[in-house]
Amino acid sequence: MGILRYLQKEEQELMPLFDGAFIENKPIAFPNREGTTAYSNLFYWAHLEAYETSEFPLHPHEGFEIMTFVFKGSIEHYDTATKIWTALGEGGVQVIQAGSGVEHSERISKGTELFQIWFDPDFSKTMKKNATYKDYKKMSLRLKKMLIF
Repeated sequence: MGILRYLQKEEQELMPLFDGAFIENKPIAFPNREGTTAYSNLFYWAHLEAYETSEFPLHPHEGFEIMTFVFKGSIEHYDTATKIWTALGEGGVQVIQAGSGVEHSERISKGTELFQIWFDPDFSKTMKKNATYKDYKKMSLRLKKMLIF
């Protein structure tokens, strides 16, 4: 069993995407990156800031789950299961269960900040399920304050 080590900010992967339209900060990067491995079922964890409005083109996913938390700004999502563009604003959460496979595209507005995690609950089981997609608007989330001593 490996030891979990916190990566200092300067050690974390910073990746400009789409000619600098987005900057992606990845404290946990894809396992194929030299020196990194997946942590348990979690294999991607990233904070993204959009400096320009841009679109991730249609691309496939299968077997794993993606959770997107919109801290600021807005995103739009399209997938081959729903065949519609869906907007999600600040405070919203998006959950994609890719199941046996889905293609999707995302539009991210200038000024948007989001956090995304990808994990594999159990690849052999999720591949037998249909893909699902769900948005949770800011006001639909139930928040509970916890007192920790």
